Parts: sequence; C-alpha cells; structure tokens
Amino acid sequence: HPPSKRVVLPVPGFWQARALNPGQFPKYMAPDVDKTLVLPQYGSSDRVTLTEDILSAYKVGQVCEGWCLMGTNLQANTLHKLLLAGKPVNVWLDNDIGPKHPVNRGQIAAVKVLKALRACGVECRNIIAPRDPKLMTYEEIKELIT
Repeated sequence: HPPSKRVVLPVPGFWQARALNPGQFPKYMAPDVDKTLVLPQYGSSDRVTLTEDILSAYKVGQVCEGWCLMGTNLQANTLHKLLLAGKPVNVWLDNDIGPKHPVNRGQIAAVKVLKALRACGVECRNIIAPRDPKLMTYEEIKELIT
C-alpha cells in the first residue's frame, strides 16, 4: 500500500499492515479484533512450524506448513487446533537480542511454548536459526524444518 508505505497482509477475517521503513510507527496496524482468535495458516505438511509473524509463516508455508502465533504466546485456540491436527510441531521463534532488550525474548518464549506443547503430549522441537524465516531462502527453510 504505497500511500502508507506498508505491506498489507490479508488473512481471513483479519489484515495487518507492516511498516516498511525503520523507525516508522506504529510498526504494525490492524483492525481492532481479538487477535487471540486469528491464526494465519499456510501450506500443508506432516509437521506444523509455528512462527512469530505472518510473513515468516507465509514463507514457511511455501515449503511445508506454517502457522503464525501473532507474537510469541501460544493461545488456547492455537493449542486446540494443534491438538486436533495431531502433527509434530516445530517452534521457530526469533533468535535475537535487540538493543532495547539484553535477553533473547524469542527463545525465552519458545521455551514456554515447548513446555505447553509437551504438557499436552505434542511431539515438538525448537528451531534456533540465525535469521527469521522470512529472511531465509526456501532451501535453508527446508533444511531446518526437516
């Protein structure tokens, strides 16, 4: 959407507009809906890969099956759908330490997501990569998720 300098990401019943330029605020714009019920899902596979953001889930979905957590928390709705799917799960959250946060928040969240999945008997594993899926090639993604 050139007038707003944002990439608009449509999802059934939802949309999100992400800023293109560093320092552009807000970083994300979206309608005022309960995001805990929004679950962008792309592709299909015998394994689900959970990501933080829509673009990463979409890119993973080009290779296998990507679901977006819309952040770093595993919502009850998403857990329910994962249990119904009955598939093993990859958890691929950000692996970075930002200048504002001296801890790796993505990996701290990944530990919580993995703990919740394992408590429900879901086979799962953590993927720690040098970059977000949206910044990786399809071959790199394929290598990490299999």
